[in-house]
Amino acid sequence: MRQVVVIACMIVLAVCERAFVADYAARGYRTCVSGGEEAKKEFVTTVRAFTAISFLPLLALVVCIVFLVRALRRTKEMNNPVMRRSRARAKRKITVMVVCVSATSALAYTMIQVTNFAVYRFEQRPSKSPMLAALAVTKDFAVVFAVSVNVFFYSFFSENFRDTVKKFWSDVLSMGRTVGQCLSRN
Repeated sequence: MRQVVVIACMIVLAVCERAFVADYAARGYRTCVSGGEEAKKEFVTTVRAFTAISFLPLLALVVCIVFLVRALRRTKEMNNPVMRRSRARAKRKITVMVVCVSATSALAYTMIQVTNFAVYRFEQRPSKSPMLAALAVTKDFAVVFAVSVNVFFYSFFSENFRDTVKKFWSDVLSMGRTVGQCLSRN
């Protein structure tokens, strides 16, 4: 259940981050239209900084480190061979998870920075290009890509995630059957 809660929190955080950036952009644009060219430059720089920094990879990395510390501390006292193998397997899983999440987050960050640079270059042209809309979609795709990959790797390497999801859905189905039986009696 904890894994499902963490994944839900990560998704909510990503949605809130995008909503915050969109709200800031809307309010800032209204302000900078009346503030002149200098206000517009400052606004564009700030929005680029907000969109380039994704909090989700940092959160995923912190979660990975917490699990690594817990796994090491929990099995520190157990010295039998089975526990040593289990600890080594857990360390390998968490190491692979941290490396994969970091690599995909770096890839998504690079995609966001490249699209930011391309948008900046296209904005300098006298005629606005239809590529601007495509680049905005690409940047949003990069953010969604980072979120989904982090969630995938967290769920794939989490030991009890599949069992937790199966149990959750079986509980939901049994509740649905119970509600259906109660409604059919009435």
